[in-house]
Amino acid sequence: MKTIREKLSRRVKELSDSVTLKINAKTKLLESQGKEIINLSAGQPDFDTPEIVKIKAKDAIDKGYTKYTPVSGIKPLKMAVTKRYREKYGIELSDDSVLITSGAKQAIFNIVETLSGPGDEVIIPSPYWLSYPEIVKLSFAKPVFVDTSKTKFLLTPENLKRAITEKTKLLILNSPCNPTGIVYPSSLLEEIISIIKERNIFCISDEIYDELIYNNKKQKTMLSLVNSPLDEIIVVNGVSKAFSMTGWRLGYAIASQPIIKEASKIQAHTTSCASSISQYAALSALEDAEPFIKMMRREFDERRKLVIKLFSTIEGISFPEPEGAFYLFFNINKFYNQRIKTSVEMAEYLLENWNVAVVPGAAFGDDRYLRLSYTLPIKNLEEGIRRIKNGLLDVRG
Repeated sequence: MKTIREKLSRRVKELSDSVTLKINAKTKLLESQGKEIINLSAGQPDFDTPEIVKIKAKDAIDKGYTKYTPVSGIKPLKMAVTKRYREKYGIELSDDSVLITSGAKQAIFNIVETLSGPGDEVIIPSPYWLSYPEIVKLSFAKPVFVDTSKTKFLLTPENLKRAITEKTKLLILNSPCNPTGIVYPSSLLEEIISIIKERNIFCISDEIYDELIYNNKKQKTMLSLVNSPLDEIIVVNGVSKAFSMTGWRLGYAIASQPIIKEASKIQAHTTSCASSISQYAALSALEDAEPFIKMMRREFDERRKLVIKLFSTIEGISFPEPEGAFYLFFNINKFYNQRIKTSVEMAEYLLENWNVAVVPGAAFGDDRYLRLSYTLPIKNLEEGIRRIKNGLLDVRG
């Protein structure tokens, strides 16, 4: 007789376990035991959702906006999205090119399911956001990884061309990047777009961190770099990061009308629609919360500078200087020894012995690294980095 495990679906059994869940579970266990953990693993801002957004959400509840919405989202929110891209990037979009989803992750899932399937290949630059490969696996397509660690953590045109085969259907690009914080220059994006068009493949451009870019560096959405914006390019974005609304679960995809129409079918048979209250909250965020973005960007920039300064004093550490998002991806390969040989073991060691939580690089496809989030106040960051430094020095002996 088959066990329950043996009777589970193949696509579920082929998904990778989350190394981050293991670290998070141990963090909570230690905290329950009274340990004061500096948690530098969180992929979300530590700021509260803007007050104006919360007020508008409560107002939507009071007005009874608590029923199903159209599958693709309420029209005012889709109009607010198109207005944002018109004012920020000078792009004219129609409402039916927008799909409102339950977080940016669902937007990516819907699009991958729409565009790929068994026998298809999806190119993913490595290191990558940990859910990309698993989402691709759920569509029964094959993730194809391209190492960018030797090319300044940027996908080069040469490497992209080498990775493309007759089975390639899609490229997933993330800028600013989680976990590296790297921002793609427009000139490189233009070269990538040229290859995409030439090879007749699609590209999902995950731009969830597009409001969190520093040093006055500018990034254009990929939609602004093509003559026919919605042919091959699909942009994914949302309110989670820029407006500190991770728990509201509200994202969106921008794509050509045929893609949005088919992706909406998937949504219709999964979540039906995004939360009505979250949609009205997101509408307020896009219309009213620009001052909040500027404040949060300034604060993250100060933390970013501090993190770079402090890590630069740790001999043996190397890292790409983050230009966006709120992460530092640092190489700890020189600190491995007979006792600690992997990023998971190093993360567990730092947590158990030094009470500081970081995310193993293995989760992002590179076992030589750890990821730190500078989403805590400066005092906590200083203490957390002090613990990391002392822990690494102790490992080295």
